[in-house]
Amino acid sequence: MNNMKTNHETQQKYYHLWTDKSHISRTTEHYLTGFTLIQYSNPNPEYHYKDLPEVINSEFAILPPSWESDFHPTPSPQWVITLSGRWRTTTKDGICVTYQPGDVHFGGDLPLEGVPLNQQGHKALNPSSKESTKVLILSVNTPLSIPESQF
Repeated sequence: MNNMKTNHETQQKYYHLWTDKSHISRTTEHYLTGFTLIQYSNPNPEYHYKDLPEVINSEFAILPPSWESDFHPTPSPQWVITLSGRWRTTTKDGICVTYQPGDVHFGGDLPLEGVPLNQQGHKALNPSSKESTKVLILSVNTPLSIPESQF
């Protein structure tokens, strides 16, 4: 019997951090869809999504216990994948999202010209006083587009 996943399981949730036309940072939940079945190894094919922006830099980051940032924009478009621990973002609209291992975040609240850095973007923190948080950061060459329904 074939163990292939059903269509509702062939998507990937991510949280998109972006800035609206009023320069307010926001986080919205989205899904990557359009995975295709590719056979790399026999006998079982796998689902892949290949329409991601090109990765231009990759790095691991460790957020120490109780680490916290000031408000800041994301320096460049980037995927952040939580490997261990938890971390949280708070956007200018007041929305807090806590990321657990396996959660995917896309930082697209890029620097705004003429706006002081501490007056834009988001805050981030590690809420644990005991554990570090480990993330993989993949900087990409282009930001994701914001669906028109978000404006």
